[in-house]
Amino acid sequence: MKYEELKAKVESQIPWSLYPLAWDEDARNQASIQSEANYTIVPLDDGRFTIYRTDGRGTATQDVDLEDRPLIFENEDAVCDYVWNELNVPRPPSTPYIHGDPEYLAEKRRKLDERMRQAGE
Repeated sequence: MKYEELKAKVESQIPWSLYPLAWDEDARNQASIQSEANYTIVPLDDGRFTIYRTDGRGTATQDVDLEDRPLIFENEDAVCDYVWNELNVPRPPSTPYIHGDPEYLAEKRRKLDERMRQAGE
């Protein structure tokens, strides 16, 4: 699949991802780039493609395999298929935050205060 097809599929089928994709022609041969996207696809000078992944703070670095080698794809179809598969890996179920009951929290606070008092003596 090509990038525009991937983008359309992601927009229609994966609504949970805020910044799933980007395409950056200017990022070739850089150690990191500025990107908010989860996956930034970068065409390389030799006709192949690579992917940059965000650190969540606006900077993205080149994605690597298990042996720390940059992920390189032979064509646009291969890189887009890879990203599509990665976006469709089942996410672990979220666990709701459960507020402790007031008596439990008060006892926990009392124990913490006691430890702090003993540490100060």
